Amino acid sequence: MNPSIFAVMILAVFFRLWRVNELMVFSGETNNLFYYLTSYLAGEKPWLLGLEAAQYVHHLFHLPWYLWAMVLPFIVGGGNPLVFAVLHALVGMIAAYFLYRTFVSLGFSRIGFLAAFGYAVFLPIANIERFISPVSLVPFGTIMTFYFLVLSHRRQKLARFSLLGFWTGVAVSFHYAMLLMAAVVLGWVWWKNRKFFLAAIAGLILAFSPLIIFDFRNNFFNLTGLWFVAKSLVGETRPYGSSHFLYQIYPVIVIFIAALASRLPKKLLAVICGAFLLIQLRALAVYEIHPNLKDRYQVIGELLSYWDQGLTVNFRGQSSFDYAYLLRREARKRNLDPGEIVIFEPWQPENNAGLIVENDKVRLNQEAE
Repeated sequence: MNPSIFAVMILAVFFRLWRVNELMVFSGETNNLFYYLTSYLAGEKPWLLGLEAAQYVHHLFHLPWYLWAMVLPFIVGGGNPLVFAVLHALVGMIAAYFLYRTFVSLGFSRIGFLAAFGYAVFLPIANIERFISPVSLVPFGTIMTFYFLVLSHRRQKLARFSLLGFWTGVAVSFHYAMLLMAAVVLGWVWWKNRKFFLAAIAGLILAFSPLIIFDFRNNFFNLTGLWFVAKSLVGETRPYGSSHFLYQIYPVIVIFIAALASRLPKKLLAVICGAFLLIQLRALAVYEIHPNLKDRYQVIGELLSYWDQGLTVNFRGQSSFDYAYLLRREARKRNLDPGEIVIFEPWQPENNAGLIVENDKVRLNQEAE
């Protein structure tokens, strides 16, 4: 392997794992991921469905590929969020490498290296991939779709176009925003390689088969939900995280800047890359985000210090989803029964709860009897 690209891969991991406890957000969305994995293993959730995508207009679920991939790490890692942080860092490294390989195969190795370097150390991308949620892999999904597109175009074989279609469908499991990428890919295949179009469609259908099977069994539940969400995106409510569509743009921006920079003289380019790396390292060193994983564990430690044959906690002004999974996991680690933890949500005011969590602060409930 080229030593330079190996160094870029190491940088990608470093930017995603350095001070990970302080830079990793554990939100309700992440809690939901761990809740689904726990429910999967307990047989409480259908294996044909992924995470819920939109519940505000009509229920809609993602494809389950991301969840399926995370079941084994969840079991082996004992449900530790840091295991998932490492996996996401490795995904960032793989994305940088395949970005490089894509352009090397096209004969533009300098653009490939610069794009991989920019992707590895650009802090906004590292911050996205540090977030433990399927949506954080949208940039990775975009890069790998581009890689398989180039691969199928260079050596036109039926299997490669089927693989392209299948991967495009898998990428949609990260977020339905990737349907835009899927439309572009299928349009390109129809335009350039029409005789392989059905192979790409077959691969895509295979990737969607879990939801297709579920929908045939359940009155086209997800198809109906997708229609309602599509209407909401062009309406006034916009309930489905449309900002995530922008995640597909990050690799495109990186590639565009790399293509422009590749025209610069070699020595000047080296100076610019060095300066850019120093700027990103400085940004990483001073970057803060709260509440982070470390903050969550501090609140949880304080809650568990009040343990007296159990806990009753009322969350006010924030959902318990910010804490519920971590709280029960930490209780189990301390040989405490998580079944003795009773949680009341903000819409369930409970004056007899012993503890109140509000604005990520713990206080005793003075009104409790």
